Amino acid sequence: SDRALVTAALSGHFDVCKLLLDSGANVNHRDITDRNALRGAAISGHFDVCKLLLDSGANANYIDMMGRTALHGAAVAGHLHIVDLLVNQSASDPDIPDIQGITPFWDACAYGHLEIVKLLVSTGKVQVDRYLKPTAQHDPYGTTLSSKQMSPLSYACMQGHITVVQYLLQNGQSRAVDWVFFAEVLNWGHEIIIDLLRPIAANNLPASIHGLMSMPVAFKESYQGDWSVILNPTISRTLEVEMVQW
Repeated sequence: SDRALVTAALSGHFDVCKLLLDSGANVNHRDITDRNALRGAAISGHFDVCKLLLDSGANANYIDMMGRTALHGAAVAGHLHIVDLLVNQSASDPDIPDIQGITPFWDACAYGHLEIVKLLVSTGKVQVDRYLKPTAQHDPYGTTLSSKQMSPLSYACMQGHITVVQYLLQNGQSRAVDWVFFAEVLNWGHEIIIDLLRPIAANNLPASIHGLMSMPVAFKESYQGDWSVILNPTISRTLEVEMVQW
């Protein structure tokens, strides 16, 4: 019955889950593949099943072998209603990092789920400016890592999620956008984000032209022209970015 509960939860069979729980199934059982009923239901978007499991004593902070929680799964899948349910559990910790340091907030930023980003920030329990020190060739999103530390803002920029980028900038992350960060953004190629960050990066230009010598190689190879013009926020660009009002 324990294994059956995991399968039924993953498939969203509410009545079957209730019957199994009433029959004594372990709500926190993990099967041989490390699956758990709550995490499976959260990933699959089955709100009623998630609520049933939580009301039956499911551990909202259960982690699998990769350090991932039900909240990680719901954040990746974009299930706002389930994220809201999970973070409002009294014992819930919304900022648990997995074995690679990724938190649900990171996932929401990387996948462009703005409303989930805002909800997690509103808990006051997430570290918005957490940095990830790369420890593997690829991260959970399939991106090849460099030796540079990455942040939720980095991933939102990399994936082209403009509204998430805007929100993070308006909530204290603009200080992270120096010319080194901007060099990375140029390589990712999302023009609307480049235009958004250009005036911010311009405020952190090197004091003199000698600063060009210490700029990342990728920056110099991508733009052989006048770098002070590239970052000049007064020069008309092809795209206009209208900031979202929160």
